[in-house]
Parts: sequence; C-alpha cells; structure tokens
Amino acid sequence: VTSADGKMGAMCMVKVENNVPLTGIEMKENSAQMNVGGTKVLEIVYTPENATNTELRWSSSDEAIATVDENGVVTAWKAGNVIITAAPVAEGIASVTCSISVSESSNLKTTEAKLTTPFGTRLEGTLTSFVNNLTGSSVSYQILQAPSIGVLEIDENTGSFVYIPKGFGTDGYGLSGHTDYFVVGVNAGSESAMISGEIIVKPLAESIASKLTEDSTLLITRDRLEAIRQDLKDTSSLNYRIWSDQLELLRNTAMNFHPPVDSDPACSGENCENDEYYSSEWQRGVGDTTARLLWGYLLTGEEMYKDKCLEYAMQSVNYRHWGSIRRYFEGNLPAAHQALGIAMVYNWMHDELPDELTAEELQTMVTKLYETCGNIERNTLYIETGKDIVTGETLKAPALQYVNNHIMVRMAGLAYGSTALYIHAEDAAATLNHGKDQAEQITADEIRTNCVRWLELVYTMVGRSFENLPEDGSSHEGPGYWQYAIERLLMSSLLLDSNLGIDMLTDNAWLENASEFYLGILFPEDSIGNSGSAIRFADSGGGTGYGPSHIFRALAGIYKDETAQWLAQVHEDKDANQAGYNYWLGLMFSDGSVEAKIEDDPSKMYYGESLGIVTTRNDWSGKESLFYIRAGLPLGKRANWLL
Repeated sequence: VTSADGKMGAMCMVKVENNVPLTGIEMKENSAQMNVGGTKVLEIVYTPENATNTELRWSSSDEAIATVDENGVVTAWKAGNVIITAAPVAEGIASVTCSISVSESSNLKTTEAKLTTPFGTRLEGTLTSFVNNLTGSSVSYQILQAPSIGVLEIDENTGSFVYIPKGFGTDGYGLSGHTDYFVVGVNAGSESAMISGEIIVKPLAESIASKLTEDSTLLITRDRLEAIRQDLKDTSSLNYRIWSDQLELLRNTAMNFHPPVDSDPACSGENCENDEYYSSEWQRGVGDTTARLLWGYLLTGEEMYKDKCLEYAMQSVNYRHWGSIRRYFEGNLPAAHQALGIAMVYNWMHDELPDELTAEELQTMVTKLYETCGNIERNTLYIETGKDIVTGETLKAPALQYVNNHIMVRMAGLAYGSTALYIHAEDAAATLNHGKDQAEQITADEIRTNCVRWLELVYTMVGRSFENLPEDGSSHEGPGYWQYAIERLLMSSLLLDSNLGIDMLTDNAWLENASEFYLGILFPEDSIGNSGSAIRFADSGGGTGYGPSHIFRALAGIYKDETAQWLAQVHEDKDANQAGYNYWLGLMFSDGSVEAKIEDDPSKMYYGESLGIVTTRNDWSGKESLFYIRAGLPLGKRANWLL
C-alpha cells in the first residue's frame, strides 16, 4: 500500500495455504474385546489422506466402563459393553463408532493395594505382590489414574514404585492424615488387569511422636557431634580446614564483641518511640551470632563461648520487639533469625540453662520463642490468604511468596523453634506457667498441637518453594539472595529430614543443579573477592554476605557434588567467604571424600533458560574474559512493578 503522494508505504505478507476438505472417516475396527485395566488405540482412516482438518471429538457411551482421550486411547475400567464415538469437527461429516466388550482377565488376577507411609515420607516398594500371573508372559505396568495429592513413579517393566507425598494444603498447612488413590494397569501378553490402590499418609502428630523424644537434639545427634569434634583434631580433615577458616573470627567475637543494645539505628525522629514503626533488620546478626557461639561451645567445650552465647541470647529475648509490628506482626526476618538461634540454645543447652539463668530469664526465653512461632505463622498466612488469623480481618490481597527469600527465612526459624518446643513440651509448659494463674496456664499437649500445626506449615511452604523454583538451580532474585534462600532452605530441609524423617532432598532438581548455576555466573577466579564472586543481577548487590562456602560444603556432602566442593574451596582460598555466621552448616554435612574439581574441560558457555541468562568465557584460566547477557522480563522486585 502506497500513499497518494508516493512518500509513504506499508506491506503485509499473506501466506495462502491449500485447504483440502475432509470428505469422510472410517474406524479401522468396528468392534473390539478388552480386559479390565487394558488400553487400546482406535485408529481412524481419513478420506482423503491429506485432508487439512482431521480434528475429532471422542466420547464414550459409559465412562464407568471405558474412557477415551483426545488421541483415541481407550482405557477399560470395568466389565461391560460400551460404544466409543469419533465425531469430526468439520461440518457435514458422519461420525463413526466402535463397540467394545470389556471383561475380566481369566489368567491375570490382581488384588487391591493398601499401603501406608508416615507423613512426608517417601514410600518405595513393588507391585508384583499384588499380581497373580498365570499367563506365562512377562508383565508390564502403566499408571491409569495418578494419585491426586502425591506423585507416583513406576518402573513399567519391574513394577517397582516410588510414592512421593506432597499434601500441600490449600490453607497453607500440610494435608496431615489423608488417603491418596491410584490405579495401575497390568499387562501380560494379550491379557490385562487393574490394581486399585490406596496410600494412607499418617498424620504428622502420629509420626512425630515416635521421632521426637525429650532427648532429641536439633539437626544432628550427640554421636554425630562427637564425631565432628574428633574430626577437628585431624589436621588433614576437611572439617579441620573449615574450622580453622572460622576460628579466628569466632574467638574475636567471643572476646571482643557484645550484642547490640535495644535501639533502632534505622529510625530517626518522633517515630523512634512508636512501637508501630520499630524496625530491626540488624537483629538478624544477633540471632546468627547466638547460634555461631553455641556451636563454638559445643565443639570446644570452652566456657567463653557458652558465656558469650548466653549473653547474646538474653539480650536477644529482651529486645522490645523482634522486627516490625506494623508490617509483619513481629514474624519476619529478624524474628526468624533469632528464633532459630534461641531454639538451638534451648535445645542443646536445655539441661544447663536452669543453672545458668534465673527462672524469670528462662521464662522470658521460652515465652519469646513460643510467641514468635505464632507470629511467624500469623505473618505467613497473612501474606498467603490476605487475612489476619488473630483478628479475622481481611487486610490485603493474597500474594505469591514461594520464590521469595522471606518465606524461606521465616520457615527456617519456625522449623527450629517448633521442633525445639515440641521436644521439650513438658518443661516448656512448666516454664511458661511459672507464676501464672491457673486460667492463664497452657498444657504440654497444647504446645505439641501448636508445634505440629507449625511444622505442617513449614512442610507446605518449603515444599511449594521447591516446586516453584526452576530446575536449573537459579533464582530470579540474583546471586546474593540466592545464597540467603538456599542457606535457609537447606536448614529447614535438613532439619525435617534429620529429626522428622521428611525427605525433601532426594530428587530435588533445584538443589542438585545449584552449583552448576553458580558456576555459570562465577567471576573469573582471579577476580573473586569480598566485593563479590558472581555476576550481579535482579535485587542482589555486591559481596558474599550469606556465605557461600558453607552452602557448597553442605551441597557437596548431600549430593556428592564435586563442583560444589570446588566452589567452596575457591571461595575459601580467595578469602571471599563470609560464612562466619553459619559455618556450622558446612561442618555438619561436609564430606571430605568428595573431590574438589570441575570438569577437565568445562563448557565455556552457560545458558540459564529459566532466567534468560547466557554467559560465555574464553577459558577457565582464572584471568579469562567473561561476557554476560540477559533477555526477557525484569527480575526481582522490578517484576512486581509490571503487575
């Protein structure tokens, strides 16, 4: 198209396709025999063969007997007669049918599968015990109806299966104590049958009672602690290397530092005296230092670490607030960090605390921990549902929080706090009730009930985070917040696994690929330092404030990941490691048998499909040039601005 004066024009490309009308269809089989549990593909002949529109609408006259999908695959569910119809979408073309008679197999018999598993625990087994095969043919298996809650995986040749419970409730809590159903087709030669199965997932309250006793310790056993202590005496061990890297920092903290007083350095003006405006992000370091000093004491037995740990702990529990009331009900980052530190102290030093603290001080500690677990629950569900579970008010629109580091931090604090309180429920009740009237007192069973509910919330939120995070191990928040998030997800997952037998680590693609993501965005080795070690994008600034060597040591130990071991070593060698707060995570789960290396000739290009990231380098000499490009929508907080 050109304008009248000839100065402007436009063009449109039009593609003309040759349309071949459909004139008729024919079913290759007008009748068929099937066994219950079998599947069959009904084939259609089109006239002409090169017709353009061959779309069909499939239907069954009785879906209780047999169903048919959009590809003409028929599944037989019970004995009876049924008619399957294929109707062309093209107008004026007659439908065709196939009459199918479904019967029970005479030589292949099955029994109903009734299985049971503890809450959150993977179930492995084989379906062969539910099959009586008299056909003489080999048997194969296929899922006809998948469970609606968990995930069922079956080896079609052996019948071996893995059931992975999910049970993430719509209200935020785990579906504790439920039954999941599945149907598996069994085929042997020309015959087929069907296994109907149910999997009963026991309530968390039932399984937790057998897992946690008053002698339980958070995350690792006392035997494991003793093994680590012995390992630290071996100057050739990996743990000795990790410990030596942190010892000077730890001693300096114990000898020269004191916890901050209850002030708000971020506040100025009249709002400083207004509790609603109280801000305390700085308290996160107090909670982490409390845990760091505790492990210094547990690993060495030196009194200076114990004394300093209790100084930090008591200063922490006497702060006016743990975080913002106005925005987070004292249930966000500062609360989560301090809850984790106090929970560890309350659990690991439980027998020592009555001699170290007054009854009033101990009551303050337990009260703060118990109330904070409730605050974290309140804050989490406020974001999840938009409602305040205390007042019942609708405050805001619900928000997706599963891939935000805040939910991961909160759940770590809630996991440790609720587990410690459950373990010591009897003593916690006595401590909380000290000096209170009968009407104000709480029972140990009430504490346990609340702790179970909180742990169900942890299970759901951590599980949903892993479901929503990309399989390539990356984070839309950038490398700094990636470190923060993965550290806290590891803390929660390892606790759930160690103390409750809830496995969120196996077949976890995000964790398994995390080291490859970080390797892809890693600075050239000679450029790594305290100012940073990876390409910055999204919300992340510079530095390595959340590690990362302890993260990689843990990943190397869990997944026997040589790349993770190498990344940990590089950060330690380059003094680019700020894992001082939570070095203990690396100590507990390291594995010195895993070699620290990357491939002899690693790829010089990394493509992170989920974030649209491409990096390329000319070699891995440590002095190489690194090129980075990212395409697609904004990441991090900027992504919210588009909504």
